[in-house]
Amino acid sequence: MIRESFQGTTITSKDIEKTSIVLINVNKFQARTDGNRNIGKFDKNFNTVGVGGFFKLNNGANSIYIKNNSLNKLTLDLQYIDAKDYAKTTYLNGAYKFGTKADLVGTIQHYGTSWNDIAIQNQT
Repeated sequence: MIRESFQGTTITSKDIEKTSIVLINVNKFQARTDGNRNIGKFDKNFNTVGVGGFFKLNNGANSIYIKNNSLNKLTLDLQYIDAKDYAKTTYLNGAYKFGTKADLVGTIQHYGTSWNDIAIQNQT
């Protein structure tokens, strides 16, 4: 089985107690195939939505992910992604464990994307 793959760099820090910080840079993508029954090659075309639905990230994508468990029973996840030529995305997730016998968890999520419409139009 050939999987889609990404090439990049990841740096993780756990120097702050109960906190993980991950810095990510992705600069190339490898699709399962090249559309001609050959294994895909690593390049700057990020095709994750199907044949013909690719977009080009000339400058790659950067992300920061933070997970914090410093407050009792509360876990917070935050991620910011900047696909420089395409979009910016934010993600926030909070989960609170109530500690009951039923193991109840209350959650809140936010997800938002700001699209670079000019870059998208220029790639079609």
